Amino acid sequence: MPIMQHPVFRRFWYPTVALHDLATGPKPFTLLGQKLVLWHDADGAPVAFHHRCPHRGVALSMDSKVIDAALRCGYHGWRYAPAGAVVEIPQQPPGQSTAGHRRQATRVHCRARYGYAWVCLAEPLADIPHLPHADDPGAALAIAIGAASPAMAAWPDEQPIKLIVPQAPGGTNDTVARIVSQELTRALKQSVVIENRPGAAGAIGMQAAAQAKPDGYTLALASDSAALLDTLRPQLVWKFRKDLQAIAMIGDQPIVMAVSARSPYRSFADVVKAAQESPDRIGYATSGVGTSQHVVGEWIARLAAAKLVHIPYKGGGQASTDLVGGQVPVAVLGLAPMLAQRKNGGVRIVAVTSRKRHAALPEVPRLTELGYPQIALTQWVGIVVPRGTPPAVVQRLSDELNRIVAMQGVRKTLQEIGIDPEPMNSERFDRFLKDTGERWDRLVPTLYLKLD
Repeated sequence: MPIMQHPVFRRFWYPTVALHDLATGPKPFTLLGQKLVLWHDADGAPVAFHHRCPHRGVALSMDSKVIDAALRCGYHGWRYAPAGAVVEIPQQPPGQSTAGHRRQATRVHCRARYGYAWVCLAEPLADIPHLPHADDPGAALAIAIGAASPAMAAWPDEQPIKLIVPQAPGGTNDTVARIVSQELTRALKQSVVIENRPGAAGAIGMQAAAQAKPDGYTLALASDSAALLDTLRPQLVWKFRKDLQAIAMIGDQPIVMAVSARSPYRSFADVVKAAQESPDRIGYATSGVGTSQHVVGEWIARLAAAKLVHIPYKGGGQASTDLVGGQVPVAVLGLAPMLAQRKNGGVRIVAVTSRKRHAALPEVPRLTELGYPQIALTQWVGIVVPRGTPPAVVQRLSDELNRIVAMQGVRKTLQEIGIDPEPMNSERFDRFLKDTGERWDRLVPTLYLKLD
């Protein structure tokens, strides 16, 4: 018998989901091989019960048609309330009765403590352990899990870890993901598999991550454009800042304005002057609608009192190809795809958005030097997981990723593709995401961003 299946482990308390996450609906999770659902009773106290209908044994599923959210048995349609009680029984076929059926899902021990729901599968051996740092639930839970929760020690089990990349294969973000996944596979001794889910400026892939089970087996590569989704697409049923947990920053790169070598423009000033003199005649390419490049392009246009035409592409690769070919005269893109084209003489980079001149482009001015002090930002990339992922897993992933980004070979490879390594742990990255999102909330309403 594997040690984790020994009955004694069912009598320990385990921290599971943050209490504030229960307000959005039921949270399925797995503990010691048992599939459970965590929700709350009428008083707001957490309740945990088995993820199967007690009558038929069929897995319960979310009922999206119910406004207040509910769980419904897929076999006979019974609907369960947050505390696990049956609240609706559809009409039964003739000859069938529900009189002897259980009307309550099978509950397990559950208590609220230190901002989390703690679960015990059998009669507890003792109370929830005292945590010496109750004012810091994240750190305290990590201590408690390491000392008293062998379930977390089993992660990662014999199950591949999925890393969702919300862009197409071959781009900069995809390349970063593959560099990181190789080293993370070695560190965790478990396969980390890339799953590309491009589309809708990253919304498709990020939604898949936000709605995945928070068990440590789904990661996602997030970027500055993903952080824009809450602001640009408020109609989405999920929220980047609410439904995803920061793990680690990997690195960043400046956004650049580049012009085709076939164009008459030699400087940033040339582009601005042409746009001012010929409104809606100068087009600029980006990697897509609603990206940070799109925001920067419209930000420049607003500050310069000029009118530029946005030409979105499905990725920076095709945009840079058309820039070199002269199909578009100007592009606002990340530095990475532009470096090789610049070396080959196909483009001229006329400005960067970073706070300091880039080491690879010491002669290229910053926008802050050109009279645009407000525009000082970079494109970044990092790793996130579904909110509610166990704190010990979050900490382990954060530690491993920061160690990986600090490795000499990894740093060199990232720099070669135009990414400046910029490691941040989970706590710092979480604050960064919050600050970045708030900045977009203030800026975006002041710009003309056409999203269709």
